[in-house]
Amino acid sequence: AAALLGYSPNYLSKKFSDAFGMTLKQYLIELQLERARRLLQEGSRNVSETAFECGFSDAAYLARLFKSRFGCTPSDLLKH
Repeated sequence: AAALLGYSPNYLSKKFSDAFGMTLKQYLIELQLERARRLLQEGSRNVSETAFECGFSDAAYLARLFKSRFGCTPSDLLKH
């Protein structure tokens, strides 16, 4: 993507961080977590299915990041 814009990857990464206050990797994880939250709120998938569908390596990794971001586990969200 950087080359298409005529920038080096480092320059583009720095500009992204300056603009959004987080790295591109952090931003992508935020998008995954938001999608996981929406899917779990729908109630049609369990935590493992949601983790897989959102691109997480396993349900435990999703649960760890989810709790850090939202203050509850994915399982807690399913119960409500």
